[in-house]
Amino acid sequence: MTDLTAWLLECIAADEAAARAAFSGQCDPEEGWGAEPSVSGGWTIIPHVGIIHEEVQARHVETWDPVRALAECAAKRAILAEITRFLPLCLDPVTPATVVALAMAQPYTDRPGWDPEWRVEP
Repeated sequence: MTDLTAWLLECIAADEAAARAAFSGQCDPEEGWGAEPSVSGGWTIIPHVGIIHEEVQARHVETWDPVRALAECAAKRAILAEITRFLPLCLDPVTPATVVALAMAQPYTDRPGWDPEWRVEP
């Protein structure tokens, strides 16, 4: 299961890199995107509603903007650090740390290195 921890950290790092790349600050209104300074520093990606995106798509893009993605990456790293500090992951899928790590892995089933044994059935 330690491979699961390392693999999750790689997935989180890839998410973080994608979010940081989105902060290029380049605007392309013709493609339906813009960027404006964020109150927390850096840039926030803004969809241009009505050019490319429907309102519901614009809300989705705003919800999953790079600021949130970076915060989520930091939170996931903190969760992994905390659960593995006290409860090392093991092959027993009922230990709390393993249950949490396996749950965290589910959104990444399409990533290289995914092990089908990590699948959690609903």
